[in-house]
Amino acid sequence: AHELFHFYQDINGLSGSSVPGWRVEGTARWIEGPIMKTHIATEQYLVETSLTDQLYNTWQFWHYLSVYQPDALRKTLNTIRELKFNNLPTVVKAQTTVELKSIFADFIKDLLQAKQIGNTDVGMFTLRGKFDDNLMSTEQRKLATTQLSTNPKTVNLTISALSAKAIRITSQNTTPEAVGLSWSASNPDVRVLAKMVTSSGSTVSDLGA
Repeated sequence: AHELFHFYQDINGLSGSSVPGWRVEGTARWIEGPIMKTHIATEQYLVETSLTDQLYNTWQFWHYLSVYQPDALRKTLNTIRELKFNNLPTVVKAQTTVELKSIFADFIKDLLQAKQIGNTDVGMFTLRGKFDDNLMSTEQRKLATTQLSTNPKTVNLTISALSAKAIRITSQNTTPEAVGLSWSASNPDVRVLAKMVTSSGSTVSDLGA
């Protein structure tokens, strides 16, 4: 299925040296699911790396897009074809009537919860994502390994388009405590998600823009 899709890409002008790998390899990996009704790919989505800077890993985003709304499989195939003529945000909006930034934020939220996503048309798959420790700043490493204190901590992050950054705060307290969070962003497209992990489970809250 993968190599046949490359053939389809070749004869339709959807591949070549000028076409980025996230489109060529990511979509070819994704099509394995709709053809075989299951996914055997093992690549984790690199959450902190921009979608457009990845290769095979982006198939999870294409899988998510292909079940995002009714008739999404057809819309996803149309999106892949139309990328020959326009950029991803424009094509996605034309096919789904939803802004790409909203779909991507929902994708990251479900990926953080390792949700099982799919249907009988495209196969089922449990989303898997990876935060790259090599991309974490010194301050982030400190937050990830120290006890939560009462002193406010400020962290400045630079986030690439279509990517996410994580700050982990670990508390050693055995009793419940309140955690305050405030933020500001120079780009209105930034959304903030909070994942709370306790001994009884985890929850992800969308705190908005």
